[in-house]
Amino acid sequence: MTDDSWQIEARTQLANNARTTEAIINPVFHHDEITPLLPTPLFSSYLMPRQRAFNISEHFAKSGILFRIIPYTETEALLRVGVLSDSNTLAIKRLKETVKRYD
Repeated sequence: MTDDSWQIEARTQLANNARTTEAIINPVFHHDEITPLLPTPLFSSYLMPRQRAFNISEHFAKSGILFRIIPYTETEALLRVGVLSDSNTLAIKRLKETVKRYD
């Protein structure tokens, strides 16, 4: 059984959620040392020095926002950020507040 309209709606919503999350976190990841990789509707990945990845992850973890660190080379890591639902207003608010507090 297929429901094409539901699938189209779900894909559209995922893409909207990804754009919203990306727009919120962009100030943190807009840095010369950080290379954004191809985003997906479910997460975005960023290549950066390992220590920076750990610092960013730790900052967000203090607010209960967890990112995944994936070792890439001896000195670099990928930091993966999951997409939030636009309808999760509390999570969106917490993410915005945490981004504002980032140095």
